[in-house]
Amino acid sequence: MASFTVEHETNLSKEDTFKKVKKFFEETDSLKKLDGSLEYKFDEAQCTGKVKGSKFDCDLKVTGSNPAKVQITVNLSFFLTPFKGKIQETLQSKISQVLG
Repeated sequence: MASFTVEHETNLSKEDTFKKVKKFFEETDSLKKLDGSLEYKFDEAQCTGKVKGSKFDCDLKVTGSNPAKVQITVNLSFFLTPFKGKIQETLQSKISQVLG
């Protein structure tokens, strides 16, 4: 399994950052098109989460406050390994858009 980590710092609070990233994962159609079997587990108290599907899974953690830091570690199936660079670039761009 190929893996990569995306990190992003924001001046939002830890809680607001977590809510925005959680909403992104739950509502983004492109993720659902990529893998229709996604399951989400979020722990709002710890500002952590896990997204699991048949083609990839990822762990999400938000730490700090002013600036808050998002760390997303993605594990890709063999099927998606050739697209690792593009997926990483797209995720980084989307997280930057969501968090400003």
